[in-house]
Amino acid sequence: MGLTRRLIAAALALGLGGATAPAGGASAPPMIRPLAGVRTWVVYYGAEASAGPDLARFDVVVLDPHGHPPLPVIKRHGAVVLTYVSLGEVNTSHPEYAAIKDEPWVLAPNPSWPDARRLDVRAEAYRRWLLDRVVPAALAGPVNGLFLDTADIEEIRTVARWGVLDGVTTNPTLFGKTKGMTYDEVLKVICGITSGPVSAEVVADDVEGMLREGRHFAKLADNIYVKVPMSENGLEAMARFRAEGIRTNCTLIFSANQGLLAAKAGASLLSPFVGRLDDINEEGMTVIRELAEIVAIHELETEVLTASVRHPRHVTDAALAGSHIATVPFKVFQQMVRHPLTDKGIVQFRSDWDKARKALAANEGKAPEDVKPTEARV
Repeated sequence: MGLTRRLIAAALALGLGGATAPAGGASAPPMIRPLAGVRTWVVYYGAEASAGPDLARFDVVVLDPHGHPPLPVIKRHGAVVLTYVSLGEVNTSHPEYAAIKDEPWVLAPNPSWPDARRLDVRAEAYRRWLLDRVVPAALAGPVNGLFLDTADIEEIRTVARWGVLDGVTTNPTLFGKTKGMTYDEVLKVICGITSGPVSAEVVADDVEGMLREGRHFAKLADNIYVKVPMSENGLEAMARFRAEGIRTNCTLIFSANQGLLAAKAGASLLSPFVGRLDDINEEGMTVIRELAEIVAIHELETEVLTASVRHPRHVTDAALAGSHIATVPFKVFQQMVRHPLTDKGIVQFRSDWDKARKALAANEGKAPEDVKPTEARV
């Protein structure tokens, strides 16, 4: 089956349907997806965008966290995307290599991989570097899911405990509601709660000012995304941030064309404001659908983040429209949890249990509160 040249030869499969990349990238008839129930895996070390359509044919795709083809293309057929962390060696092109190259636990080159250096896994300093720097950075890449739109630390902690928090977006308005902390302090605390993307917004409207503020934010934590408004200056700033390896979230998008320009400039995330469009009698979800389709068709390496979410239906509609992420106020998160029939069912089940416990207690000569669920006999 024909795969891109850089697709590694060991494309693994569990059961039938495995794949091996032919030498030299020889062409072959178009491949088909495996039979139902067959799980196919592939590991890809490259970053060529042309590999995306081939990778999308696998069920599980493992990618290099520091460079890979556009994720929307790979995920378009439902592939699960994973990343990996190398143990016991580091490539000299790794973003962290310059900071550790003189450490005593960085050893001689790996004979099989000349650009890699072996590492002494017994060293405690290596363990700290791996867990504190490498793993969090690998997990901080593009994600699908739900972000919390707030700067309130307790709200963030609450949703994180639910196990559904994938990232956080902030802005000057939300920060203005916090007390007793600087913006930098708030961002550092948030980045300690979630390893997902945390958006920090610039307030300057000139290019140099945006760059100055964004570079400062990017140094605070590995999972910071610099939030830049859609404008001519914003586009230039995002292009320059991309050249420096700083990830960005383009905010205040109100049309698909604006989103397309931001994606071309290098924005990692595109944030259309659906609620504000609804407020002026436009259909906010139209922009989400158009932009998600543009990203997929043209294989743009960016993700659509639905913003200005006003109610739970916005979250459902955004997911159905192809939005990769929705950033949601805490109140809407709470509304998503609740349903009147769920509340009614909980009350009914509790009432039924209380009646059953009283009956069991009467039969066994116990007080009702002494009957435990695990001890009850029917």
